[in-house]
Amino acid sequence: MKAAAFWWGRKLEITTFPIRQNFGWQIVIDLDMVEDVRSGEIVVKKVAGRPFPGTTLRISDLNRGMPTKPSRDKIRSYLPSIYRSFLKEENPLPTASSDEHEFEFSLVFDGEPLFYNRPELLNVPVWTDRTGPEAKAPSVLWRKDIDFSIASGKRIKGWVGLQVSMTRDLAGFFLHFRGKGIGGVLPVIQDGETVEDSVLQNAYKPKSIFGQAGSSKERIIGELDVSDFGKTITTDDVTWTPEEQGEVNEKIITRMKEEPLNFFHQIKCYVPNGRIAREARISRETNEDETSILAKASRSIDHGPASVTSLVSGSAQVVGTPQHRNNPDEVLAVEDSEFHLVDAADHSHHFVLRYVRDRSKPFLEVTEDHEQNRHIVVVNAIHPGLDGLPALEDRYEKLVTRLMLALGVAETFLDSPDKAEVRRKFDEMLSKIGSVLALEEGDGNQVA
Repeated sequence: MKAAAFWWGRKLEITTFPIRQNFGWQIVIDLDMVEDVRSGEIVVKKVAGRPFPGTTLRISDLNRGMPTKPSRDKIRSYLPSIYRSFLKEENPLPTASSDEHEFEFSLVFDGEPLFYNRPELLNVPVWTDRTGPEAKAPSVLWRKDIDFSIASGKRIKGWVGLQVSMTRDLAGFFLHFRGKGIGGVLPVIQDGETVEDSVLQNAYKPKSIFGQAGSSKERIIGELDVSDFGKTITTDDVTWTPEEQGEVNEKIITRMKEEPLNFFHQIKCYVPNGRIAREARISRETNEDETSILAKASRSIDHGPASVTSLVSGSAQVVGTPQHRNNPDEVLAVEDSEFHLVDAADHSHHFVLRYVRDRSKPFLEVTEDHEQNRHIVVVNAIHPGLDGLPALEDRYEKLVTRLMLALGVAETFLDSPDKAEVRRKFDEMLSKIGSVLALEEGDGNQVA
C-alpha cells in the first residue's frame, strides 16, 4: 500500500477507525520531511471517531498526473476482484456462496459502489458416462469445501467448484491473504467482454489440476485462503516453497476426486444441453454439406486398389441431392444423411451417414443393409478416443466428417478380403490414445 502510494505522490495520510471504537488513528508520512529530519519514526495521532469503521487514504503532492479513463476503468475492474472476500454480491446466486463476515463491507470507487458476483456453479446430477446420468438421479451442487494442513502444519481452507459455463476468463483459483487477493486475481468483465491473454497469465491454474490450456478442466474454479504461507512484500504472490505448493495441489486433487462427487469424472463425462443441441445442429448441417460434396464424385470411383487419380473429375455426375429421414432411435437427434454414388461401371451405390452416441461402439463402422441394399457409415460421437477434447468448431467437424466418409466409402469400393483391417486398426489405436489421455489428463495426475 505504502509503495503504491509513493509511486503516485510524496505525501500519504492514513486515517483509520477501528470497529467498536469511538476514536480513530491518523498518520502522515511526508517524504520531504523524512528526508529533512533523517528519521524513520512516524507519529501516530489519535483523532475523533465517526459513526462507522473504515480506513481512508489520501495522497497529495502528486508527482504524476491523475489516472486517465482507461487506467480508472482498469482499477475499477480489479478492485472488486481483489477484495471479493469482503464484498456482498449485487445479485447473489444460491449456487455460489462466499465466506460469511460479521460485518458488512462496501467498496466505493469514483463515487460508485463496487460488487463482485461469483460465477454460477454447476447444479446437475452425476454423469456416469458421456451418455448422461442415471435415471431420476438428483441434481447436486458441484462445490466442495477445502480445509486441510500440509506436513509443515500450514493450513489451506476455502472451496473449489465447477462453473456452469466453461470459460477461461474465470477459471482458476483465487488466492487470498487474510481476505485480500494476492494470486489468481482477474479483472471483473462486463457481458460480451473478454480478458486479454497477457492478463490471463495471472490466473492461478496449476498444470497438475487444470492440464493443458483450453482443456475441459477450465470449468474448475475456487477460492483458497493461503494466509499461513505468507506473502511477498509486493503482495502479489504466495511465499510457499515448490514442495509446499506441490503438496497443496496433491491434496486439492485428492479432495476433488472424493466420491460421490468426483470432479474429474464429471468434467470428462458432462455435456451441457445447449452443447448437445449445437452439436446436433452442426452435425446435421455438416452431413448435408459433406454428403452433397461426395455425391459429386459419382462415376469417378472404381472398384479395386487405390489410385492416384482424383475422385472428383470432369466426368462427375450428381445423382439427386442427399435425402434425409428421421431416425427415432438416434440419441444425437441428428437425421441420417442418405446419398448415392455411381461408379465408373455405372453401378449405383446407396450410402447412409449416421451419428450415434455409444461408448461401446467403434469410432467408425461400415455395415451392409442387405434388405434395403445400402451401405451404412456410422460415426460414434462419444468414442473414448475423443475424451477430453473441447467442442469442435464447425470447420473441424466438417473435416472429421469428410475424413470418415472418405474412409468408409473407400472400404466399400476396395475389392479385398481384409479391406476392413485398416479401419479396425485405426479404431484400436484411437482407443489406446484415449486411454493414455484419460490417465494423463482426465484424472488430474499430471506432474506440475
